[in-house]
Amino acid sequence: MRRSWMKAATAACSCLSVVHNVATTHFVESGVDISFAEFPKVAETIPNASDVVPTTNLQTVDDAPVGANFAASSSSSVGQGPIVPGSTTPINGDGQREPVAMASAEVRAESASAPGVSDAPPPVETMVVDGEIRSMGEPDRPLLSTGAQVQSLQQALSRTYQTNPTLMARRAELRGLDNVVALERSAGNPQISAGSTFSQEVHITRPLGARGRNLRSTVDFSKVLFAGGRIRNATRSAQTRVIAGRADLRATEGDILTEAVTAYADVLRDREIRDLNESQVRILLANLESTRDRFRVRDLTLGDVAQSEARLEVAKSNLVTAVGRLQASEENFERIVGARAGRLEPLPALPPLPLTSELAAEAALADNASIAAFAARARAADYDVAVSRASRLPTLSAFGSVDNVNALGTANSASGLPPGTVPNSETNIVAGLTLRILLYQGGAASARVRQTEEIRSQFIEEAIAVERLVVADARSAFSIWRNATSAITFNELAVAANEKALGSIKVEQTIGARSILDVLNAEQELLSSKIALTSARRDAYVTAFELLNSMGASEAADLNFAAGPLYDPKVNYREYSDTWSDWKDGSRQPPASTRNVPEEADSPLTRLNNGTLDEIKSDD
Repeated sequence: MRRSWMKAATAACSCLSVVHNVATTHFVESGVDISFAEFPKVAETIPNASDVVPTTNLQTVDDAPVGANFAASSSSSVGQGPIVPGSTTPINGDGQREPVAMASAEVRAESASAPGVSDAPPPVETMVVDGEIRSMGEPDRPLLSTGAQVQSLQQALSRTYQTNPTLMARRAELRGLDNVVALERSAGNPQISAGSTFSQEVHITRPLGARGRNLRSTVDFSKVLFAGGRIRNATRSAQTRVIAGRADLRATEGDILTEAVTAYADVLRDREIRDLNESQVRILLANLESTRDRFRVRDLTLGDVAQSEARLEVAKSNLVTAVGRLQASEENFERIVGARAGRLEPLPALPPLPLTSELAAEAALADNASIAAFAARARAADYDVAVSRASRLPTLSAFGSVDNVNALGTANSASGLPPGTVPNSETNIVAGLTLRILLYQGGAASARVRQTEEIRSQFIEEAIAVERLVVADARSAFSIWRNATSAITFNELAVAANEKALGSIKVEQTIGARSILDVLNAEQELLSSKIALTSARRDAYVTAFELLNSMGASEAADLNFAAGPLYDPKVNYREYSDTWSDWKDGSRQPPASTRNVPEEADSPLTRLNNGTLDEIKSDD
């Protein structure tokens, strides 16, 4: 059942090619080497994948060069309007030309025509000041302790899998659950204790004998032989909760990796939208200059100039907003991935997706980790009910003890007897059985049974709710993905039509058949359609990955990205769940997640690591 939908998806290559186009064709230009090593299953499932995009090997986070090549747009990607050269200058109120500080016009011109491709890291942001596009230089990031950057989705997923604190915390929680099994098992293991007591008589009132002393040493042994199934069922309950914890870990892993993909796609989208808006500002600056020149020769009116100025100010506002959104996306990327977004490569192709929403729902029912987690908790509650019922059954235990008393040479003198009359030490060995049954508990026994039964019912109801949610999420994600792929086609047609319309309107405006407002409106329509196309491509990819996540197919084992050995939760379970030793503490695990601030930063976490965190004192 886990991969039944893949067979159907493989048979329908025409449908899958849509997904492949969404992920690659719109973002990659032939001739640029891009690898699909992140998802090796793609080449096996999608026929002629190598005919679309040539492949080579991608590098991991550690060995990726900062200046790695990135892809330009394909022939089907959105084209750009004319880019104003760096010497373009507006005219001030005195009719003189003022220099305009351009933000790397050549670089922007190149990146603006490459949808889906970000520019060089770290991103050089821009700001419009007094009509000029000014570079803000590299962002001021004094808290960053490392210059680590990622350049591909493979690297982003690998780093997230290895260092994300939410995922690391879930793994630690699961390791804690492993030890609950050992705790429950220990109740059925032998219990051994030893003790020693020394006493000295300091005052006596008896007429004969001296003050005596003695040393008493004891060793006690006990073991539960029968507990009505309480220990056995409590152990099984703990083991089943470990299964639920592993399913929770799978669910968290899928959610975190989906967040990483979303953050990656958001940065690509917002960088492209920033470039589109920056290009629009340059175009409108050139239009305003041309409009002012034609106004001086009385070819246009003052209203035409005002309209051009108004559109330019709106474009500046849109650019500032786009820069702010990009900064937010990059911060979110660093929060999830643990490294800054470098020169990001285009999104790779996804594994195959189901052909219908029903196939998606069937796969989600079979493989979604959240459903498995709640079902396991309901099963563990069954064992808890048995534990509660066992409290009314008898408990049979075996016990034994060794008791040694040594008078330390005072046995005869303390009794007023001649030396050698009685021995100075004696040893007693006792063994036996204890049978204990609670005849009446004041109603507590039945209350515990009713309580655990209701908890079991709660988990079953919650499992049904999760099942409903998963099915709804799978169907809705499938629908949104299909609609997003259709939106890409419509937006591509809209961009092509708006480009033709703009070219025609510009020609008609030169002969007086169109006004400046018509040109401005056409330019705005083209920009809006380009932004819509960029957003549609991002939405199609992200919703496709969310669909994979709802079907339980977005975990590290499914994606096959190069992250080194995958985390195996069974290793810790085998090591500690059945240990009898009281001294097998294990080693303290250092944090696996990375901080994005220096180790010496003023933070409670820093003080905790240094052992200087303030504690509450008795006088507080």
